[in-house]
Amino acid sequence: MLPAALRTNSVHMLRDFALSGGGVTCVPTLVCGEDLLNGRLIPVLGEYHVPPLELLAIYPATHRRALKVKLFVDFIATRFSGVPEWDRSLGALGSQGAGAGERDEAAGGHDANPEQ
Repeated sequence: MLPAALRTNSVHMLRDFALSGGGVTCVPTLVCGEDLLNGRLIPVLGEYHVPPLELLAIYPATHRRALKVKLFVDFIATRFSGVPEWDRSLGALGSQGAGAGERDEAAGGHDANPEQ
């Protein structure tokens, strides 16, 4: 493993680092999609896929049957299922890798489980 040239918890700083020619970074397509589409960034390591993250709805068991909780969880589950809207325009880059057109690799696919 190579030593990191930069350590940060800011995906925007990682994108800026890559844009400046600083190196290869792993950035969510939500943050770098426009840069991929206009060619400022290019996908590399397309065969590598970051495991998806989970989105969990956590609430007290006493609220499990509440209509507003059920409606909110159903909304979130629908809103964050499938291909994120920010990835839809990246479909043409799919053959070049970086997960374009698929789920956001660093932000992850999303699941909402109302039973948790």
